[in-house]
Amino acid sequence: EIVSRDWSSDVCSSDLTEYGSPIYKGNQPRNEAACVALTRKAGGILMGKTVTTEFANRHPGKTHNPFDPERTPGGSSSGSAAAVGDHMVPLAIGTQTTGSTIRPASFCGAFGYRPTWGDLRCSGVREAAGSLDTLGLIARSIEDIALYRDVLLGSATPRPIAEHTGKLRVGFCRTHLWNEVEPHTQQQLEAAAKQIAKSGIEVRDVELPADFSRLLDVHLAISSYEFARNFTYEVEHHWERISVALRENRLKSGLACSFERYKEACAFAADARKQHPEDVRFPRLQGRALFDGGDRSGGLAVLEGAVRAFPRDVPTQYALANLYSDAGRGPDAERTLRTILTIEPANANALNYLGYLLAKRGQQLDEAVDLVRRALAVEPDNGAYLDSLRSEEHT
Repeated sequence: EIVSRDWSSDVCSSDLTEYGSPIYKGNQPRNEAACVALTRKAGGILMGKTVTTEFANRHPGKTHNPFDPERTPGGSSSGSAAAVGDHMVPLAIGTQTTGSTIRPASFCGAFGYRPTWGDLRCSGVREAAGSLDTLGLIARSIEDIALYRDVLLGSATPRPIAEHTGKLRVGFCRTHLWNEVEPHTQQQLEAAAKQIAKSGIEVRDVELPADFSRLLDVHLAISSYEFARNFTYEVEHHWERISVALRENRLKSGLACSFERYKEACAFAADARKQHPEDVRFPRLQGRALFDGGDRSGGLAVLEGAVRAFPRDVPTQYALANLYSDAGRGPDAERTLRTILTIEPANANALNYLGYLLAKRGQQLDEAVDLVRRALAVEPDNGAYLDSLRSEEHT
């Protein structure tokens, strides 16, 4: 037994697909989505349709949280998560462009699974932002998720979850948005990490590269740009029937986003996907250890290779600049710091360090003072920058 959210094509002849919008009231597509057809092929019974938010965005439908009707079920796969959480069905289909499967699943006490992008086919599902859209699965057990994933992959024989024999590892990542999380939620997450560690599972802190702080804006640019163009018909012919929330947020952002900004965001996202926090951090530690241990050329080679692999990772660039400086290669250190400033023009550490190196070499003193002043404008209370500025102005 399964339900499909109102974002895919119709699941049976009597079901409507209205995308959570009055524009499509009474709409009945002719074809089933691939995920629905694969479910039927495997013997699944389609129980019906559930409610989605308007065009899988923020404007809510009529679904309530099954545990507290006064609270939100989360979106955009709100009806799917509520149906599973309320034990109406054991499985449901959702979609995710940002957090539209895992968020409502967590709000409704269910498991939410967002597969690797492209693993599950979205044919017959209305596209929101194709570069980010995935199907999502919601269930009350991991075993059911695994079973349904095999069905949607078209596997002839579902594969049971293999028993893990090695030591389990869990990463705990406090992202750049950690300080915006409510203290109560922070405490709950910290407590969960400690509880997991007590059970014998290895829990590691995971540090993201500094420039990953841009990903929120990058995601907004990609998703909004694609969404606004995918819904050109609705914008041109039914603007007044689109909610104010959608018009003033996702559509407004997308319509204002240029093609150049969109392509730059796509390039940044592609580069970020190639990076792994451990891959980035380990070369920094290894390079410094080799350098300090006497193998200067080896340490430099490790960090130079890391910079080639992760050209936009500022901490790695900064570590390389330090090694260049310690090795007496001032011009290379300056070049690396200037690269950092093309990525993060307001990076106070890089501004101050570059100013210091220029003054130390007795070159471009006016630029050196200007750089330190810019660093001080970013962090006005930093005593080190004040000392550096006085020293360079004296020079």
